[in-house]
Amino acid sequence: MKLGSATLGQLPIATPSYARDEIGVGIVHFGVGGFHPARIRRCTSTGCWKRGLATQWGICGVGVMPSDRKMADVLDAQDGLYTLLLENPDGSKGRPG
Repeated sequence: MKLGSATLGQLPIATPSYARDEIGVGIVHFGVGGFHPARIRRCTSTGCWKRGLATQWGICGVGVMPSDRKMADVLDAQDGLYTLLLENPDGSKGRPG
């Protein structure tokens, strides 16, 4: 199944529970890699956006290197969505208990 806005309701994993189109841009992150923006996004989406708070603090990733084009193309094809997998130091998955 292709990840995208049209398939969110069909995925067997947690998906955004807030209106993505109501989140404004207030954070610019240079470099569109994985770890740092994913961690920031998790904190803002689970801590704020799903509660209707800080909706002006959406994140805009800005790729400045030629190699960033591939990531931009992948994210565009997925409507800006990506999957974040959490693994704890003990090897368990998800948030620590």
